Amino acid sequence: MHPTLSTLSLRKGRHRGRHAKAQRPPKSAPRLCSDCGAVLVRGRWTWKARLSVPADICLPTILCPACRRVRDRDPVHVVRVEDLPRARARDIQALARRVEDAERASHPQERLVPLASGQGALCIGTTGLHLSRRLVAAILRSWKRVEILLRNDVETRLGWSRGAPGQREPAA
Repeated sequence: MHPTLSTLSLRKGRHRGRHAKAQRPPKSAPRLCSDCGAVLVRGRWTWKARLSVPADICLPTILCPACRRVRDRDPVHVVRVEDLPRARARDIQALARRVEDAERASHPQERLVPLASGQGALCIGTTGLHLSRRLVAAILRSWKRVEILLRNDVETRLGWSRGAPGQREPAA
C-alpha cells in the first residue's frame, strides 16, 4: 500500500492542520487615514468605503502608506526630465497635478511626492508605478521633443531635445 500525500506531509512535519486558514488572524476592522481620509477595508485602500460607513461610527485612525511616503519624501519612482527649458517646467508640473488628480480618483495610494529640482532638471516623485507610467505617457504625448533616456523600476529619465525632432543643435 502506498502512503497518501497527507500521511507523507505528516511524517515530514509539514502538515499544519486541516483548517490552516482558520488559524490566521482575522482581518481587522476598517481603518481611516488621519491625513487623506482614505479607508482601509479588507486590506485595500479605497475612497468609496467612506460613503458606506455611517457618520455616527468612529473608525480607528492610522496613516496610510501613501501619506507616510509623502511625509517622509520617500518616493517609489522618480520621473526626471533633463535639459528642460524654464518655460516648460511649470507646464510639466501642471500636467503632473492633472494626471495625479485623475489617477487618485480611482487609486487612493497614487500620489505625487514633492522633490527638489534644479540645474535644468525637474524631478517628480510618485508613490506608485501607475502614476509614474501615466505621467511619462502624458509627457511624451504632450511634447514631441521629449525622449526616454532611461527606464527602470526606480527611475525614468526623460531628455528634452533643443531642436526640432530629428535635427541637431547648430555648432557654436
